[in-house]
Amino acid sequence: MLLIICAWIYCFLLSLSIGAGTLNLISRFAGNSIQLCFNIFYRFWFGFVIVIGLLQIISIFLPVSSATFIILSLIAALFGVMHYKSVIRKFSLLYEELITPRGILSLLAILFLLSAVAYSANREVLHSDTFIYHFNAVKWIREYAAVPGLANLHSRLGFNSSFFLFAAFTETGLNQGHSSHIALSFMMAVCLIQWFFIISNPREQVTKKIFCMLTTLFLVNHIISQIDITSLSTDYPMAVLTLVFCLILLDKIKYKMLLLLPLSAVIFTIKLSGMLTIGIALIMLAGYILFVKYEDRSTRKPLIKMYSISFGLLCFVVAGFMIRNAIVSGWLVYPFPVGNLHLPWSVPTPYVKDMMDWIKSYPKIPGGASPTTIRENDFIFWFTQWYSQFKLSAEFNILCVSLFLLALSLFQTTSFVKFIYARLNILVLVLFSVISILFWFISAPELRFGSIYFFILFAGSAVLLYEGSKHKNVLKILVYAIFIYQVINRMPSYVIDREPDLFTAPYVKPLKLKKVIGSPAGENPPLFIYMPAEGDACGNSPIPCTPYAGGFLQNHRLIRQRVPGDLSKGFLPTK
Repeated sequence: MLLIICAWIYCFLLSLSIGAGTLNLISRFAGNSIQLCFNIFYRFWFGFVIVIGLLQIISIFLPVSSATFIILSLIAALFGVMHYKSVIRKFSLLYEELITPRGILSLLAILFLLSAVAYSANREVLHSDTFIYHFNAVKWIREYAAVPGLANLHSRLGFNSSFFLFAAFTETGLNQGHSSHIALSFMMAVCLIQWFFIISNPREQVTKKIFCMLTTLFLVNHIISQIDITSLSTDYPMAVLTLVFCLILLDKIKYKMLLLLPLSAVIFTIKLSGMLTIGIALIMLAGYILFVKYEDRSTRKPLIKMYSISFGLLCFVVAGFMIRNAIVSGWLVYPFPVGNLHLPWSVPTPYVKDMMDWIKSYPKIPGGASPTTIRENDFIFWFTQWYSQFKLSAEFNILCVSLFLLALSLFQTTSFVKFIYARLNILVLVLFSVISILFWFISAPELRFGSIYFFILFAGSAVLLYEGSKHKNVLKILVYAIFIYQVINRMPSYVIDREPDLFTAPYVKPLKLKKVIGSPAGENPPLFIYMPAEGDACGNSPIPCTPYAGGFLQNHRLIRQRVPGDLSKGFLPTK
């Protein structure tokens, strides 16, 4: 537990230093009229975005190992030295706040939250996808720079999630092999503590408080669940960053586009289903640019510089992601069948379409469905089976309550157009959640992929109702009561079933593997690969390991190397 917390603190300070330093550089470049007064958490998330962008570029040329860790640590240290006076002043202010009764209580609360999350994060890894390919994806990143045609070895290894880069970054020193206990739990812990400060601060916007209280349940559910927090699943880091994205939408801070655009890019690079955040951010950017002409001439030029920098950071993050995609799969947005560069190692189009068919078809029937089953039957066939399970979920109840709150908001507002015009950010939040749910339903309607959007819709609907209500105090008390009830109701789910391991992480038992020749006859030297002796999971195995080598998902085929005997040179599609 202590090793996990120490890793969290280091990653937080590193991202915070890089974020604060980069913001200072941007402020100087944009002009003296631009003052980027973001709080410590926004500076951290901005720095986290920059770290992800740097990891994507570095990983093209170098493995994300100790050398990469040292490079980013030196960058953070350089920013700290450049602004040492500001750092000393910030720590002095922090010390003055901590020695107050309120500061001591806040510190104790933070220590409690860190301990509770670290205890959950130190559990055994159980997530199935982490055993199928997440462990191996991180190992490839740690041992090699981007490998051309890696998706030809195993199609899932082409899922170029930037979260795997960050997970590999956390595996340094004593934490080697423990990214599943550190990376996701770190993001959840920071988000939870940020939510705590917002909820407990009497000077914060009430709309932000309501949003945080009604979405805390999502974080709590996944923190106390053994299968979620101790995993390398990309669904949950995307969900955490989406929550932060929505919080910034609600916030009344200046220059929020500088945060929203790069953050939306990272959400997209963690999981492609987060592409809607980029769409929303770009639409907002277009709106801000249209209104620039109404600004004073003295502020117009700095604002244009600011928006240009924001868009440039988005392009920086997305470009690094697409370059890595082109290397590992030959496609720009693999596994979407878009942007085939027709490189020698490009995954054949039929294989990519087959992968997408499986992703879209499997969640539509409880227990899983093949693309053939979905194609051979109509919409009602799978929808009735899917709906029978969905209506038993908490997300179904949340959806019903959200729709009721939206209807109530419309009913109590005399002039909805005037009301919304003054609160466009809330409208954007609600529309974003609705569109995201529709996109989730059309693409891959499995709850773990879209659960977060139901919570965002619920929180956004409550915020909309509060803003238009004449009884704000009553509603505020009601939301607090719901929040307290839900927290107390979830506390029994937090099971203390073992003594806390302060300096060790659970041992991931190796799965049974068999070593076989995976290359065609005549290739010298031949390619030896590991395959599961049972099932379809490699676990935390040596590389190269794959349950289904080459070709279509669920079918094994032989693999050709670009340079026999050199894994770093990559793999070619099977002829």
